[in-house]
Amino acid sequence: MSRITTKRVAVLISGRGSNMSALIAAAMDPTYPGRIVGVVSNRPDAKGLETAERLEQLLLVLRGQLEIEGNQVRERARILDALDELIERLRGHAPAR
Repeated sequence: MSRITTKRVAVLISGRGSNMSALIAAAMDPTYPGRIVGVVSNRPDAKGLETAERLEQLLLVLRGQLEIEGNQVRERARILDALDELIERLRGHAPAR
């Protein structure tokens, strides 16, 4: 009997998220070797974010460049905190929501 290793997966989207939807559907099968732990987009208006939110996935929206200066230091800290949480989920150290 072979043992299936489940990988933790973060999905990157920029639009409707059709590939993300297919991955989420596939991951519902207990024999699928992956589990979606987060969805990342560089576009806050990406329609796929609505789908991910409905399915209670960890969402991370990267707005613009990560090189943030001046009065946007708080936004940079928020992005970095969210990336840290995503990395921990990918490692399996943080529970999925």
